[in-house]
Amino acid sequence: MLGEDKYQAILNTQVLDAAKQAKQDFVWCIVVDQEMQAQVEVETGQVVKVDITTASEEELVSVLDFIRVSKTGFGKISPEKIAAAIVQYRQSNQITNLNFLTKAKCGVGKAKLPALAESLVTN
Repeated sequence: MLGEDKYQAILNTQVLDAAKQAKQDFVWCIVVDQEMQAQVEVETGQVVKVDITTASEEELVSVLDFIRVSKTGFGKISPEKIAAAIVQYRQSNQITNLNFLTKAKCGVGKAKLPALAESLVTN
């Protein structure tokens, strides 16, 4: 939402373009806030990076699930377990890198850290 009765299309813009060409007065849409937009981008594969210092547990699970299915050697990770470990760790610690995951007993060893660092960032 850009303003009152003003919106920006972020997905399926071809549907909006087709509706305009067909001179339609109305198009169904879902209005999302910034957090929901980040979630949509992750789930649709548009963005596969998430700031682990601020992301919700759901966002973390989505990115980790994407990693699980798209990267070789990650098929057996548990996105939920890793996301929970991140959320728990950041409650009492400042996250500066991913090394803590190797000690969190969440199924992440040192060999997986470089690949995870491509998507799990600290800003």
